[in-house]
Amino acid sequence: MILDGRNRARALTSLARGAAVVDLPGSMDPVTYVLSNNVARRQLSTSQSAMIAARLVTTRQGVPVVTGDVTQEQAAARMSVSVRYVRDAQWLVERHPAIADQVFAGSLSLAAAMRQARPAPMPAAPTNPVAPAEVAAPVEAVPADADALLRGILAMEGVDPGEWIHTLPAARRVAVLTMLEDFARRAYDAAEEGGLL
Repeated sequence: MILDGRNRARALTSLARGAAVVDLPGSMDPVTYVLSNNVARRQLSTSQSAMIAARLVTTRQGVPVVTGDVTQEQAAARMSVSVRYVRDAQWLVERHPAIADQVFAGSLSLAAAMRQARPAPMPAAPTNPVAPAEVAAPVEAVPADADALLRGILAMEGVDPGEWIHTLPAARRVAVLTMLEDFARRAYDAAEEGGLL
């Protein structure tokens, strides 16, 4: 297996010329060698790095981890991307390989690919009847001031999301969660597309 110089080897073969081959030392891990010598010099986007990380993962949900397996967390750390991005990339590779190939090639960001591959969620209908005054209550807007938003995020660091969600009125849960998810995704997408990550 050629770990580095695949295109050079192909060119030399087409010219009927031999190539100088250097074997990888037995003590060196091939994956580590490829990552250190090829990935770093290609200046991959965060999306492309997540796609590589997804392909490094050898564990599967519900299957015990054995020695030598690469978990999502390990692959994410190796490629310096978030675990959420690795999960999204794995989902894309498994369910929409053609779209995943576009992300890997760099012609589509992972966030745009996920929007394309996942249908928009249907709003959940309330299961319990709610008082009209509760339904009419507006959802507070996210503060425009970045400092206020940061203070709000930091204040929630010690809060258990499972307990917090039960404190919201039933009629507002879906709206609040949708706003939080939408804001976080748009912020992450803007940061990635702007080269801030």
